[in-house]
Amino acid sequence: MWDLPDFEFSTDIIRGRVCDDLIGVATILTILIETRGSKAATNLVGVLSRAEEVGFHGALALAESKMLPKGSLVISLETSRELPPVKMGNGVIIRVGDRASIFDSASTRFLTEVATDLAKNDATFKFQRALMSGGTCEATAYQEYGFRCAAVCVALGNYHNCGDNDQIAAEFVSASDAESMARLLLECAKNWSREEAITARLPKRLEKLSRQAHRELNRRPLAIEKGRAKR
Repeated sequence: MWDLPDFEFSTDIIRGRVCDDLIGVATILTILIETRGSKAATNLVGVLSRAEEVGFHGALALAESKMLPKGSLVISLETSRELPPVKMGNGVIIRVGDRASIFDSASTRFLTEVATDLAKNDATFKFQRALMSGGTCEATAYQEYGFRCAAVCVALGNYHNCGDNDQIAAEFVSASDAESMARLLLECAKNWSREEAITARLPKRLEKLSRQAHRELNRRPLAIEKGRAKR
């Protein structure tokens, strides 16, 4: 174990020997506690699995066990190396995919719509949306076993304790990013019963645009003859 501080906090930055995946564990416990207190009508399961870095051993064992209902939406939580275009301090990252796969489109849209609503109602809430291709996460593993999957993460500094100039250093994350991840997941839990209606917003917007397009296309045509326009 590296001789690094267990925990330090200063000006929105959490530093510690391990932020990956301790931030995710803290977030899951927070969501379970807060959801129970809110009395939200949601069947919520918190999963803590081990040996992710050596091949998703815990996640694969659970996926194979059939303990999780096949209709579950699995949301993978990560801290992920900061890669453009995401930036630490700009909020939770809705992860559309990783190095190996792209996650479920409708499920990712559900998270994005809920995040958009949060941002509209609270100017302090921030989120980002990106393909985080620095590694592969459990969502890919669960997806291969037939689960619908989405993912969120926060930007991680000193990934795997690798600091500047090949020095061993404490990992760090933005506390406000971690808070926004918890807020988003809590809001998703509260709105899970409305998931179909929320994800249907995009088709409805497209249907409206289609009707507008048909009206425009069906207007009386404009004819051009000998340099003069006729209707």
